Amino acid sequence: MPSANPSPFLECPRCHEAFLPNVVAPGVFTTCPRCFADFQLGEARVAAAPQLEVGEWRTEEAIVARATADRQFRHSRLILKVAAAITILGGLAFWKFGLGSRGKGKLDEASVPTEQRSEIRSAFAAAKAALEATDWRAMNLEVVDAGRVRPLMEWYYGQKPNGYTQRRIQSYDQELIDLEANPPVATLRLKAAVPPATLHVVMQKGKAAEGWKMDWESFSNVHGARWQAFITAQANFPDTIEGPVLVERCSASQLVPSFFTASGLNPGDGSRAVRVSHPSVGDSGVACFPEDSEVWQKLGSQLPETGNALKVILQVRRLPKSSAPQGIVIEKIVQLGWTNVAAPERPMLDPR
Repeated sequence: MPSANPSPFLECPRCHEAFLPNVVAPGVFTTCPRCFADFQLGEARVAAAPQLEVGEWRTEEAIVARATADRQFRHSRLILKVAAAITILGGLAFWKFGLGSRGKGKLDEASVPTEQRSEIRSAFAAAKAALEATDWRAMNLEVVDAGRVRPLMEWYYGQKPNGYTQRRIQSYDQELIDLEANPPVATLRLKAAVPPATLHVVMQKGKAAEGWKMDWESFSNVHGARWQAFITAQANFPDTIEGPVLVERCSASQLVPSFFTASGLNPGDGSRAVRVSHPSVGDSGVACFPEDSEVWQKLGSQLPETGNALKVILQVRRLPKSSAPQGIVIEKIVQLGWTNVAAPERPMLDPR
């Protein structure tokens, strides 16, 4: 779940556009929503919030009425006569109670193209409908790829101590939208009143009849939760899963003899060891390959000698014996590479 403390906007090191990260840990990999560059959060600089903010939720009629009132206010003789006094005596209170910030919000709103402003509001309405759903089954109707995601939602809310939490969304105060992306994408920072929280959501626009839908996988980080349940042998969780992971070479010198004794893996295969992890989870697993392994021949040829880990969607099996790190077997390479850890391109195995 996103933190109650708002995450800062970051600057993509490749295209230098500002974006909101889904997670904030420095070592976590993320993907720029504009140029799709992949990098660790620690490589990105904190950026100024983009000037696309539309403060509070207001109707077109309210905006017109506010603009009319402002014009009358500016042309009032009374205000002109006491402007100096207001500036000197009331300036601090004026700013403190937000009138100045609302004026800035109105100016920012006017600078946003009409099409973007309309789409942002539609995306907000869809996010509000999803998060205010009475239960996860009703929410499932408002999310991207609902059929594939449904069993993931059932497992995710079934294993949470408090189950599903219905929310009441007040407004949004930051947004980024890219209507040129395929599909169009919007990122919103929402203010929830019940329970009080600041939430980040990614919205995708489907076909005309579908409209905007919430990327629930990104919102929940369900694949991180599944990896944690898998690697720690959570009760009633399957020994084999399929999901997006990071794979990097693991030096044989890092594997002590007790690891091979506990895992049952062959010490002779230690020179072909890899560490497998999820970007948002600290626990990892280690797999070793025989020299003639077809999986190793394909995976090893792609792994860099040093540096960044390889993004792969794998089918992995946890070994029954406990070891440190946990021994695993990579049974199949489903896909080399992925662009979004929260919503990989391939269907996941049923987690039940």
